[in-house]
Amino acid sequence: SLGTNGELKSGDAFDCDVNGDGTIDAFDASLVLSEYAIVSTGGEGYLTEKQRKSADLNCDNSVDSLDASIILNYYVFISVGGTQEISEYIASIKL
Repeated sequence: SLGTNGELKSGDAFDCDVNGDGTIDAFDASLVLSEYAIVSTGGEGYLTEKQRKSADLNCDNSVDSLDASIILNYYVFISVGGTQEISEYIASIKL
């Protein structure tokens, strides 16, 4: 979902700030991997619906290692000076 004025806000779909702390980093990817490990072994995930939407970056209705990889790649991208918003970044990569 989009925030006001069409801007993505923390916790909105495609922002990948899974924990909602305002920063996209390796911790977000770690949460995704933890969720994936629990769910893939038959456990009940702990992410909220809003967090799952933020984490499902390839829109396949699954929070998995590909989503974590996208988050880590984006984190590296912005860490070295990349300026694209996450939605633009995702559109520019081949999934």
